[in-house]
Amino acid sequence: MNTPKKNPFFLIIICMVLLLLSQTLTAFGFVFWEAGDLFQQEMTFEQVDARMLEIMYAHQTQILLISYVFVLLVLWIMARRRQQTLWQFSSLDKPAKLSLYVLAFWAGLAAAFWATIAVNLIPWPTEMLESYQMESGALTTAKPVLDFAAGVLAGPIVEEILFRGIIYDTLCTFVPAGAAVIFQGMLFGSVHGTIIWMTYALFMGCVLGYVRKRTGSLRPCILMHMAFNGASYLFDWFANQYGDDQASITFMFVFSAFVLLLSMYGISFRTDNEKN
Repeated sequence: MNTPKKNPFFLIIICMVLLLLSQTLTAFGFVFWEAGDLFQQEMTFEQVDARMLEIMYAHQTQILLISYVFVLLVLWIMARRRQQTLWQFSSLDKPAKLSLYVLAFWAGLAAAFWATIAVNLIPWPTEMLESYQMESGALTTAKPVLDFAAGVLAGPIVEEILFRGIIYDTLCTFVPAGAAVIFQGMLFGSVHGTIIWMTYALFMGCVLGYVRKRTGSLRPCILMHMAFNGASYLFDWFANQYGDDQASITFMFVFSAFVLLLSMYGISFRTDNEKN
């Protein structure tokens, strides 16, 4: 393990607070940059709140990118204090076989399609759906390059370092690895805004945790996470083309479940062979 055994709960709390605080401070930074006199104007609380949310949503991807840079900087400082590189501190230094990267990539794509269809089959309350659509829409701005950089590149790297890297390693110092997979998945789900997003994240967090446990490497997890997030672009195309075709949706639901299970079995099989 790369993380120290001393005060494990403290390190987990630091990681959670670091992620949430960095995003919150960056968001308020954009608010004061664009509307520094907002609180001095004669506006109701509801109007101020609406204006703040408008600014935050308009700059959501920039907020995420800046906060991710801040998180990496703090983690680098923490690693230096422990006389480690960031790669060692976060378990990024552990490689994996090429076949595991391929399987992780396909598992990420399949999980995105299966989970999205499965979640959409749930009869969520209208308020939850509206909140989810608003949050999701904020990640698609007029700057697609930044959207891609934040959602498909930077986000998976930083979140995997925190949850399947530092937090998972720390949990493994005082609970069995299987329990660590579940606990880090729950923590991962808890930082994802709406209930619907939490459902996605809890499922994917546990799947990614299992991949980390089986492979012993963080790198396949990062690729799998990137594939999952990137698949949203493919799913949008699929929904536009076949969203009204129940036969196509059913086929994709079954097919993606098959590919996901086959990929996860392949990861399990390959890692079993390596251990033997």
